[in-house]
Amino acid sequence: MKHRRTSLPCGFQEDALIAAALDEADTTLQQAVHLHIRSCQECSGLLAGYRSLQQVFTTLQDTRSFEEPLHRAQERLMQLLVRRPVVHLAYHWCSTALGTLCLATSAQGVALLTWEAQATQLLATLGRQVDVEVHEDEAALQVLRSELQAY
Repeated sequence: MKHRRTSLPCGFQEDALIAAALDEADTTLQQAVHLHIRSCQECSGLLAGYRSLQQVFTTLQDTRSFEEPLHRAQERLMQLLVRRPVVHLAYHWCSTALGTLCLATSAQGVALLTWEAQATQLLATLGRQVDVEVHEDEAALQVLRSELQAY
């Protein structure tokens, strides 16, 4: 984009005011601007406006105030994206004279043997901590059921 020089109604160059506001003017130009704005209210107002814009741009360029919240958000996102462990459970609801019993096994052995109310609560709590993949496996639970009936 081509830079064009604009003269203000008072005859002063607008680019001189901009350079002074951005602290890019040499000492001679800075002195000329300060001398001129003493007698020209319009240019004094423009210079103040350009300085305000410079402060806004400087603030926008400073990312330090955004770094900490951005870092926290990134950490939280990474926590959400990490895959939770999966627990494989085979279960069966078994009716007994005393109530409904939940029998559950995992690869490590018997995982759960409790009454229906407690089993529902424990499975819900476990489901909030890990991904639970539940399926009914009659063959795996038949041995456990037989042992309980023999007991």
